[in-house]
Amino acid sequence: MKCKHCDCKNGRTITHYKFYDVFECSECKRWTRQKIDTCCKKPYEVYVFEYGDFCAEKIYVQCLNCYGCLNRAKPLSFKNYAEKVRGNSQFLKEEFMSWLSAKKVESDEIYEIEKYLNYTTSNRYFYEEHLKSEYWKKTRLLVLKRDKNICQFCKTETATDVHHLTYKNLGHELLDELISYCRSCHEKVHEKTIK
Repeated sequence: MKCKHCDCKNGRTITHYKFYDVFECSECKRWTRQKIDTCCKKPYEVYVFEYGDFCAEKIYVQCLNCYGCLNRAKPLSFKNYAEKVRGNSQFLKEEFMSWLSAKKVESDEIYEIEKYLNYTTSNRYFYEEHLKSEYWKKTRLLVLKRDKNICQFCKTETATDVHHLTYKNLGHELLDELISYCRSCHEKVHEKTIK
């Protein structure tokens, strides 16, 4: 499977999931999730009746391994499929509801892991971690000292923030790539760049 984030074709498949194929990229470590075409990875499907008031009303295909049913929204026709139902095979509704629940739990779990991995491999994460580093703390103090703790935008307020003029050397900033601002001016500068 090809990674949708970095186009790498090397990786490993995470195998313990029942309802999704999950691929972990060997390069960027992000996950790619793909829904499988069947109800589970080991389907054993049979035709079953769903009974109403004392008679069969609908025909579905239900898996006896996971109790999933992919045609729940579109029952099969009696004319074409009634003879394929063996005996009184009955649609197992409670088990089907458990399947839906288990599938959602698995989906939510994968989503949370994907979200975390995508965040920890993002530029935003690198930036936030960098702002916690000793290098940044020392560099920030040098910039504030250089600018005499005065906002270089309004020239009146006390500087509290250090702004990146460029992110080209993020993690190894040069002092002339940074400038001191008060909080209010810093927010104004960011608003201008967003617009």
